[in-house]
Amino acid sequence: MANKTPSAVIQGVGNKDSGNFEIKTATSTSTKTTHHVQTVTVQAIANKKSDATDVKTLVKRLEDLEKLTDSYLRELQKNPRTNVSRKPVEINDYNLEFIRYNSKVYAGFKWAITAGTIDERHVQYVESKSKSLSKFFEPNGEGAFLKDPVTGNKIDFLHMAATLDGILSVSPIPDDLSGWAGDLQTAVIDLQRNTNDSNDLKILQKEAKKIIGGNSSFSTSDLLADIDAVNIANMIRENSKLHLSDAIEK
Repeated sequence: MANKTPSAVIQGVGNKDSGNFEIKTATSTSTKTTHHVQTVTVQAIANKKSDATDVKTLVKRLEDLEKLTDSYLRELQKNPRTNVSRKPVEINDYNLEFIRYNSKVYAGFKWAITAGTIDERHVQYVESKSKSLSKFFEPNGEGAFLKDPVTGNKIDFLHMAATLDGILSVSPIPDDLSGWAGDLQTAVIDLQRNTNDSNDLKILQKEAKKIIGGNSSFSTSDLLADIDAVNIANMIRENSKLHLSDAIEK
């Protein structure tokens, strides 16, 4: 049985490259952590050639997606047995699912539990109208990463969208496990592996500083995505009239 990593190792490390965000504790491994472990390598390889898009371009593409989703929902409303609205909250839900589908790594069974099932008819509808939108949100697409307009750092937008969908969805999975807490659990597993389950606090702290915010399963781009997802979720919860494009533009 692997030794438990002291929670003190993680304290104060998470805010190294993340402004006012600080991770306080480590939690135990969950099924979502397993999903992170399985997908993070694939995502890192897929994203290595991607350039970060600017906010203006991302907002424009999201607006295009929102228009198509509104048209799709309008078609669904023609069926009297279909209970759907065209309110921003529903459009956001469909669009976050669309982005998860195109990300390749956030569309599996475990993410369906975390953030809801994906309406593949909606995906097909959007693809039939605009293949460029689907490509934009693929792992090698222009929209895979977002350039922070203030710091210039790359933000993993696909990760942010999946985390945001998990937070906004009604799910048995705690909100934090959709983002930073799930990433942190994966980082703890990396820490144990990289230190051969050491109990030496100095060794653990040194390795933790390399992992969190470094070139790892809990990279700076993931950390920034987790923070932005929480902030955007709060904005949308406070104002149900906000589309995703509006929230990001703000």
